[in-house]
Amino acid sequence: LWYVKKQFTATVDWKSSAKILLASTLAATITYATIAQLSLPNWITLTIGATIFLITYTISAPLIGAINKTDIQNLRETLKELGPLSHIFNLPLNIIEKLLLITQKA
Repeated sequence: LWYVKKQFTATVDWKSSAKILLASTLAATITYATIAQLSLPNWITLTIGATIFLITYTISAPLIGAINKTDIQNLRETLKELGPLSHIFNLPLNIIEKLLLITQKA
């Protein structure tokens, strides 16, 4: 961190990092609590766990304030480079945008 700060005058946004950590911890806790109860083949457990984590993180990150409208715009710009695959990500990004609008109104 010292090298990056000195060379590039960049710093860590601790508040934002803490929010991302909180959203990730929440998603990981819910995922672990769910898959710990399963006795399925590993590949099914992995698929279910990944799905639960992604859904939980997608919902919790905007509600906690870990991501904002600018982050969504940056993700859309980045994902445009994937060509036709970029359309797959429109649904989760639209959900996140709507959650951001809900939290901003509250």
